[in-house]
Amino acid sequence: LDWVNPKYWQLQASTAKLVSACIGRGSTVLEVDAVDGAKNLYYLPMGCTITQWLNPQEAAKDIGPTKMAASKNGQGLETVNARDNGRKAPRLQPESFDACLMFGALARAAPRGPDAVFETCDAALRALKPDGRLVFVERTDDAELLLATALDDSDLV
Repeated sequence: LDWVNPKYWQLQASTAKLVSACIGRGSTVLEVDAVDGAKNLYYLPMGCTITQWLNPQEAAKDIGPTKMAASKNGQGLETVNARDNGRKAPRLQPESFDACLMFGALARAAPRGPDAVFETCDAALRALKPDGRLVFVERTDDAELLLATALDDSDLV
């Protein structure tokens, strides 16, 4: 199918390469503001345990197909719900994840203001183990600025 839309498939291949280089088999992974159901599970190696941080709209959906996809991939799946109608991060155990994945989470937080971007990054960083990795894939021109601003303000970096 790469002849149908070669740029799309090149993006998928580079995303898979990035994620697989950063996240090892058996890792505990937090997917921040997960909105794509099972799609991003396919980037992760087998044996991972994934916790999807869901906003209210995603939490209302049937998670059965996502759990089935995780099972087929040899992965565990849990969910946590954002608080305050999606405006606040879920309560997460500090230093409990090997990796945090952010697929478009900064771009979705940005319309709520710089504090929302900071709070999203801060929650992810606090949830990481001391040697954990923050992996983000953003489709916005200002992603670098958003991330730099959030990280500059963090006492965790």
